[in-house]
Amino acid sequence: MANPTGAPAQPIADAPSATASGIGLVLFRLVALGFGLLGLWVMWYAIDLVYYTPVGPGPGFFPMWLGGALALLSFAILALSLSGLSPALPADIIPARTPAMQMGVTFGSIAFFALAVERAGFVVTMFLVLLVLMLVNRVRLFPTALVVALVGSVGVGYAFVQWLGVFLPATPFGLLSAIGL
Repeated sequence: MANPTGAPAQPIADAPSATASGIGLVLFRLVALGFGLLGLWVMWYAIDLVYYTPVGPGPGFFPMWLGGALALLSFAILALSLSGLSPALPADIIPARTPAMQMGVTFGSIAFFALAVERAGFVVTMFLVLLVLMLVNRVRLFPTALVVALVGSVGVGYAFVQWLGVFLPATPFGLLSAIGL
């Protein structure tokens, strides 16, 4: 059979091998369940917010609908997975060691930032997070990682505080008080 240009048709490449069992399927179902519960949690807290005001949607409008959509879609994915109608999962759904480590360090860095920003200040915390993320992704320490982390933390902090007037937690060590950070 020929395609519209007249060239002979090429066979479709085989899809990667897939499996619908094992730890990947269990993790898939747990993630779907987790997102479904997250959607219900968002809806639960949106109940206390004003749904509609005289001028339009209130602060509870979007959380209610987005939480409902997240819960509905997540539970539908979970139900399809349990019924066996979901598409097969690739055999390599669980990442290899290096990508898994990079993902873990990224999530850990986000958690560290959330816990440390009030205590250590924005600039110091952002500098450490940027430096760790670049080192995990194999960026050379000197000069690239240090320069990007320094410019990214001090530059963004300065722009937000001085130019945009946004409050960012100040560094308690007095290192950066001369420029308002």
